[in-house]
Amino acid sequence: MSDAPTQHTTDATEISQLRIWQQNTNKSHEAQLELINNIENYEIIIIQEPCIDFLNRTRSTSRWRVLYPSIHFQTGALHTRSVILVNTSVSMGSWTQLEIPSADVTGMQIATALGLIRIFNIYNPGDGNDESLAVVKDYVDTHPVDTVYIRKTHLAEKGYRRI
Repeated sequence: MSDAPTQHTTDATEISQLRIWQQNTNKSHEAQLELINNIENYEIIIIQEPCIDFLNRTRSTSRWRVLYPSIHFQTGALHTRSVILVNTSVSMGSWTQLEIPSADVTGMQIATALGLIRIFNIYNPGDGNDESLAVVKDYVDTHPVDTVYIRKTHLAEKGYRRI
């Protein structure tokens, strides 16, 4: 008999509350390990500037599934500055990754009791280069659905809101 804890998987029709934690770890291995090892009761973690190791992977634990930008593993892709971690308690059948051509944007769609929701983790350096915002706008314009924007605080003046 195994001593492993029983893992409850949340079906899409059971998801009536979606708890999201957003943090910029500033590429810090220690900050990211502290976050993923101590956070509880969240379905999704949104990380800007994650720690990326020499194998081109970020840090995670067995409790989380990592979503990299869809171009992350392509040859010549820019350095990833955005990842999404999905708790393993959320059924893989309830969400999908969105194909967005940017190293600074990670997106997912999740089915909840309230309907489909798309979540975008957008890294924007705040230096006047709004390329990642333009990529998301293009995606949203061509694939309309309810949208939640997760962003750095300084993007408030761009008209984006946190839900």
